[in-house]
Amino acid sequence: DSVIPGSPPVFKQMIVHKNRLWGVDATDPTKLFFSDEAAYDTYTSTNFVYVPAPKTADAITGIDVIQDNLIVWTRNNKYVLYGSDLTNFVLRKASGFKGAVNDDVVQTYQNYAFFLSDDGVYMFNGNTDKIISAKIKSKIDAISDKTLCRSVIHDNKYYLFYPAPAQAHATNCLVYDMVYESWWDDDGTHYNCAHKFNGSGDDGQVIFGGHDAGFLVYGDTGASD
Repeated sequence: DSVIPGSPPVFKQMIVHKNRLWGVDATDPTKLFFSDEAAYDTYTSTNFVYVPAPKTADAITGIDVIQDNLIVWTRNNKYVLYGSDLTNFVLRKASGFKGAVNDDVVQTYQNYAFFLSDDGVYMFNGNTDKIISAKIKSKIDAISDKTLCRSVIHDNKYYLFYPAPAQAHATNCLVYDMVYESWWDDDGTHYNCAHKFNGSGDDGQVIFGGHDAGFLVYGDTGASD
C-alpha cells in the first residue's frame, strides 16, 4: 500500500473511532475513508470503503458511534461497522434499516441513536429501529425540506429544529421528552440550532443559536434561556 500524498482527503463529516479518524469524502459521499491507527493525518491508498458496497447512488448522510460500533446512515438505509482493526472490520446492513436525512439530525444518547428519517423520528438500539414520532406524524409530514432540520440532545430531551412552511432555515422546534415519551411543539422559539459541549473537561452546557439574528445563548441556566 502507498500513502496518499499531501493533506488528508476533504471530509464533509468525520469522527474518531477505534483510534482512527473516519471521514466521508466531500466529493464522493458514498466513500468512507479511515486513517492509519493513531495517525490521523496518514491515509494509505486502500484505507476506504464504499457504503453501501458495491457502490450505489445512496449517499452517506450521517456517522456516529454507539455500543462501540460505527453506525453509517445513508438517506435510505443504515449500516454497522463491526470490529476493532483492519483484520476484522466488517460492514453489515443494519436490521433497523431506516436512513437519516442529514448528519445534523443524528444524536446518540447512552446506548441509543435518535434521528430523523423521511417518514419520522426513530430510536435505534444498535439492532432495530423504533418510531417515536407517531403522535406527531402530521407535523413531520408537513416539513417540506427535512434536510434543513437540526437537532441536539440535552437533559433527556431530543430537540428537533425544523423550518416552518416557506422558510429557508429552521424556525420552530419539536421536543421529545425521553422520560415521559411525549412531544411538544415550541413554535415560539427563536433558535434554529444548538450544540452541547460534552467533551473531556466540558460541563454539558448547551448553547442555542438564533435564527432571527446572529446570536448565541446559554440554555437551561435558570427559569428560562
